[in-house]
Amino acid sequence: MKSKSIEKNAANVIVSSAFKTASSMASSGKSFGGFVDYTEREEAVELDLKKVIDPEAKYQDFGGYVGYMDRDSATTIDEKGRNLTSTFDDNQDHLSLDDVDKLKDNLKEAQANNSNIYAHVVSFSTKFLKDNGIYDDKTNQLDQKALREIIRGSMNDFIQATPLKNPIWWGAVHVNTDHVHVHIGMTEVRPTTKEVTVGDHKEFRGKLPEFSFNVLKKNVVRRTLQRGRNPELKKTKSLEKDLSFLRQKTVKSIDSNKFNLQQLMLALPRNKKLWRYGSNAKEMKQAKQILKRIINDFKNQSDDYKKWLKDTNSLMKISTKNYGKNDGLINRIADLDERLGNQILKFCKDADNSDLQLSVENLTKDFSKEAIDNNQQIIKNISEQLRELKQDNVTDNLVKINELDKELSARKIALKQQNAKHKIADFKDKIANIQKISKEDLGTADKNMFNKLSDMAVKGLEEQIELNELKQQPPFKLSETEQERLKTLENRYVDAVNIPIDKVNEQMIKELEHKAHQLPNLRNIAKTKEFQALKKDYPELDIRENERNILILQLKYKIKQNKASGKDNLKNYRKIKKLTGVGNANKNGFGDIQYRRNIGKNYNKNSRVFKNVKIQAQKATNKLKQTIKEATQDVGRELQNISQRQRKEKEAMNRMLDENRRDDQERTR
Repeated sequence: MKSKSIEKNAANVIVSSAFKTASSMASSGKSFGGFVDYTEREEAVELDLKKVIDPEAKYQDFGGYVGYMDRDSATTIDEKGRNLTSTFDDNQDHLSLDDVDKLKDNLKEAQANNSNIYAHVVSFSTKFLKDNGIYDDKTNQLDQKALREIIRGSMNDFIQATPLKNPIWWGAVHVNTDHVHVHIGMTEVRPTTKEVTVGDHKEFRGKLPEFSFNVLKKNVVRRTLQRGRNPELKKTKSLEKDLSFLRQKTVKSIDSNKFNLQQLMLALPRNKKLWRYGSNAKEMKQAKQILKRIINDFKNQSDDYKKWLKDTNSLMKISTKNYGKNDGLINRIADLDERLGNQILKFCKDADNSDLQLSVENLTKDFSKEAIDNNQQIIKNISEQLRELKQDNVTDNLVKINELDKELSARKIALKQQNAKHKIADFKDKIANIQKISKEDLGTADKNMFNKLSDMAVKGLEEQIELNELKQQPPFKLSETEQERLKTLENRYVDAVNIPIDKVNEQMIKELEHKAHQLPNLRNIAKTKEFQALKKDYPELDIRENERNILILQLKYKIKQNKASGKDNLKNYRKIKKLTGVGNANKNGFGDIQYRRNIGKNYNKNSRVFKNVKIQAQKATNKLKQTIKEATQDVGRELQNISQRQRKEKEAMNRMLDENRRDDQERTR
């Protein structure tokens, strides 16, 4: 046997497999029996005994696939005078030639029964064999008996992991390559898998599940480590045991009191049957995103999880060394996430807390940006569900439609209140920021000016807080005075960019003009850092921003009036579009983006209206021309017909006169 080199980073065991159908073998002129001959070919095996070459060993009647495993098979004679081969099976280390003949007869029958034949290869790292006492690199000796026992002991679990009911198998140890490997052949004499139609013929399903090969690989590695009494096996078992305990401990340690489950509860669908981490239902989409955030927050805080992750990494390093690169770590983390997720959902199912039930009041308790985004996304999802259910027009959907309608209504009301509360909190933060601005570096005149401006800013922010507090109240609960105050504040603090054209009124323009006139001359203070900090929290102090907003409202109001009188608004739309491309409607610039979308829609809509009118007018003109043309042609044809009739009548009259003259002449004669 050729001496084997010791690798550094090779996987300890690699398993590969392929299968052939009886029909594909027959079409290529091969047979199942030839695979036996291949495994026994002399250049690949060593019996470490006296070798004789059996000249009759080549089976030709089964075709090339038998020859694939048994060309020039090496044999030895035992004490009973039998010729033994390198082939082994579940009972014998060396099949005799008679046994091989019986095996080939079984393979011939299997092929006749349209069965499949499987060719598996288990390849070993030389270092792995050396470390476990199966290969001695100094004497170049290989313990083939040990390898046969390892394979034999692993085949039973492997077969149980496949859909095959009663297969036969055989194998041979090969030493003709850089790595020692074992070829394993397998088939069913009478196939038991499902029969399927392929093209114009039927075959038995041949593909084996991927996990069955993992079973084979793990068994081979485990038995090899056991044979070598490798301490790695003990370490692996200890790690697996520790990990199992840590996983249970980690799942049990998650405490519902440490996490705000309100967002999750309010995002979960009414149907509790969908409350599973593995659910892919649309109704669970937003809830799962929140659930994943809770799980990640827990893992970041959990010492048990960190210990579990460290030990899992250690185990995966051993696994990679034994089996090559794999997704073991990813799969284990995903499994733990699912267990944690289901544990949290169990808390939600068991919760009997009115504070966690879906209602406008509970939804508006959390008005953070994250909660608002969650509510908006759920509103979008529910709207899509309702649209699909209503399109189905199925009576059974009515109950679900009513439930979703109620939830949608509650969520929309809550969203308005969440936005109002979020703005109030933001305005309060801005007031606090303004009051913290230092004025020590300003001169007396600038300080007085700054105080005047900061008072204006604080008053403006306080009025906007009042506005949003009034917006939270149902209209029917407001007194006449409060309703009038709400209307005044809405006009005073209108969002010029985003307000729809049909809602613009003259009072809004007057309010903005009044605010602009109140601003003093800012020439001396405009460039100071104190004023810039103030303007950041209250952009209404920017004169240019005020002028721009006034102009936008004026243009919108003009468009509204023109629409009522049927006048063209194309130039006004273009002016607004140009204005929204300069500066920002708010500090984030989101208003401009949204407004450009709205203006684009209105502009395109308006353009389409004019274009459609022009097209309709052109069509009417063309139709009129066509009608006139057809009428003219009809008149011409009618006149031509009349002329032809008159000519014919004249010709008939002339013929009649001629005949009368001839008659008179005859009578005279």
